[in-house]
Amino acid sequence: MLLCSDGLADMVTNQIISYTLRTAKDPRRSARELAAKAFRAGAKDNVSLIVARRTDAY
Repeated sequence: MLLCSDGLADMVTNQIISYTLRTAKDPRRSARELAAKAFRAGAKDNVSLIVARRTDAY
Protein backbone atom coordinates (compact mmCIF):
# COMPACT_ATOMS: atom_id res chain seq x y z
CA MET A 1 0.00 0.00 0.00
CA LEU A 2 1.30 3.44 -0.87
CA LEU A 3 0.22 6.78 0.56
CA CYS A 4 2.06 9.66 -1.08
CA SER A 5 2.03 13.35 -1.80
CA ASP A 6 1.92 14.93 -5.24
CA GLY A 7 5.68 15.37 -4.97
CA LEU A 8 5.94 11.70 -5.89
CA ALA A 9 2.76 11.18 -7.90
CA ASP A 10 3.46 14.12 -10.23
CA MET A 11 7.05 13.08 -10.92
CA VAL A 12 6.91 9.28 -11.26
CA THR A 13 4.50 7.43 -13.52
CA ASN A 14 1.96 5.01 -12.12
CA GLN A 15 3.64 2.20 -14.03
CA ILE A 16 7.03 2.87 -12.43
CA ILE A 17 5.46 3.22 -8.98
CA SER A 18 3.62 -0.09 -9.42
CA TYR A 19 6.72 -1.89 -10.69
CA THR A 20 8.84 -0.55 -7.82
CA LEU A 21 6.29 -1.64 -5.22
CA ARG A 22 6.03 -5.12 -6.73
CA THR A 23 9.77 -5.76 -7.10
CA ALA A 24 11.38 -4.19 -4.03
CA LYS A 25 12.24 -6.61 -1.25
CA ASP A 26 10.67 -4.60 1.58
CA PRO A 27 8.63 -1.42 2.20
CA ARG A 28 11.64 0.63 3.33
CA ARG A 29 13.51 -0.17 0.13
CA SER A 30 10.42 0.68 -1.95
CA ALA A 31 10.11 4.05 -0.23
CA ARG A 32 13.77 4.89 -0.76
CA GLU A 33 13.68 3.86 -4.41
CA LEU A 34 10.52 5.83 -5.10
CA ALA A 35 11.86 8.96 -3.40
CA ALA A 36 15.11 8.67 -5.36
CA LYS A 37 13.17 8.34 -8.62
CA ALA A 38 11.17 11.47 -7.81
CA PHE A 39 14.29 13.48 -6.99
CA ARG A 40 16.06 12.27 -10.15
CA ALA A 41 13.00 13.37 -12.14
CA GLY A 42 13.44 16.89 -10.70
CA ALA A 43 10.89 16.97 -7.88
CA LYS A 44 9.91 20.59 -7.31
CA ASP A 45 7.70 19.93 -4.29
CA ASN A 46 8.18 17.93 -1.11
CA VAL A 47 8.18 14.17 -1.56
CA SER A 48 6.28 12.42 1.23
CA LEU A 49 5.37 8.78 1.20
CA ILE A 50 4.49 5.81 3.35
CA VAL A 51 4.79 2.25 2.07
CA ALA A 52 3.20 -0.63 3.97
CA ARG A 53 3.09 -4.32 3.15
CA ARG A 54 0.60 -6.77 4.58
CA THR A 55 1.98 -9.81 6.27
CA ASP A 56 0.00 -12.88 7.24
CA ALA A 57 2.03 -13.44 10.41
CA TYR A 58 0.20 -12.50 13.58
